[in-house]
Amino acid sequence: MKDDTILTTSIIGGFGVLISYGMLAIQGALKPLAKKFTRSEWNIWSFSVLLTVASFLGLIIYYSFEEKLEDWKRDLFISSLVIFLASAMSWSLLIGYIMKNKKNINLQLISLLITALGCIGILVAVCYSTENWLLITAASILTFHHLIFDSIIWVYIHNRK
Repeated sequence: MKDDTILTTSIIGGFGVLISYGMLAIQGALKPLAKKFTRSEWNIWSFSVLLTVASFLGLIIYYSFEEKLEDWKRDLFISSLVIFLASAMSWSLLIGYIMKNKKNINLQLISLLITALGCIGILVAVCYSTENWLLITAASILTFHHLIFDSIIWVYIHNRK
């Protein structure tokens, strides 16, 4: 084990995200959100989610077991990881609130943007710590999905009539 802080942060934060998403499913808030997508949009978005999850897991496994980040890159990676996971959890709690209380869907944007900001921090830490194209690609996929697909396209789809 090279970095148990990254691993434990990811496990604890990841379970928090999964539990909060499970809460959305139990509340029935996910179905109305999914219905806004066309079939092709849903397929593209779902594929991006799968790539993003695989990329996230790859980054966490690599930096937990293969190579320990050093100095400011480790600090940036861990703090960005915490921001990413906490804001992903806050998004699901906020969506539950929005759907239950019929609030403006744009209220979710702040959580989505903070999640993307966490991803940008992870990307910067990875880019400055390695020349491994696979790790840089994984961090880029993570950032692209949360910045473009979630913060822009997701919000656009849920605002159209």
